[in-house]
Amino acid sequence: MTFLQYFSSPWIFTSFICFFIYLLSFFKYPIKHSWIFKVSSIVALGLFSFSHIHFNFIEFIYISLFFSALGDFWLGIDEKKFFLHGLISFLLAHVCSIIFFFSYFSNMQFQVLVNKIIIFLLLLFSIFFYKILSRSLNKLKIPVIVYIITLILLNISAILSTFSKIELIIGVLLFTLSDSVLAFQKFKYNFKLANQIIWVSYYFAQFLIIFSLV
Repeated sequence: MTFLQYFSSPWIFTSFICFFIYLLSFFKYPIKHSWIFKVSSIVALGLFSFSHIHFNFIEFIYISLFFSALGDFWLGIDEKKFFLHGLISFLLAHVCSIIFFFSYFSNMQFQVLVNKIIIFLLLLFSIFFYKILSRSLNKLKIPVIVYIITLILLNISAILSTFSKIELIIGVLLFTLSDSVLAFQKFKYNFKLANQIIWVSYYFAQFLIIFSLV
């Protein structure tokens, strides 16, 4: 399936419209209960994958998208009150994706120098980023450490899978960007455009991962 064919799917079109409406809610067009569009955009991606992607263990990707939508729901209704609920939901989503990608582990991808460099840089980044956050985490140190390890494993499992290609690698790296900005915003400093960066990188992470599997 080409990119144009992918985008012409009613589910993908619906997902993108919901993505755009939710993005507008960060600017001059506040929308009541805008999180509904956030959740709907991921649910639509899930429905597309359910009808178009069929591999062994693909059920883990379906479940991953379900937990992602659930995480969006928790953070959407009250981010401060249900932050830990959202964190656990996204953690479970990543674990499901890790199981799927490791099921298609490719030793050939492990031999690719670029893949090794990306993984090495990700490990360095995770250590450096945790040091930045550590003093602000308080009781959440252990959950955040577990989440960082899980996120790195997601990247490694995808990069070393038989599906490894530029779209997938960019997708999982965008996940890292989205979660990193979210953590920085939550625990260090809420800078301008943080929400927009988190949403755009998170959505296109999901978008590109699904596209790479079609």
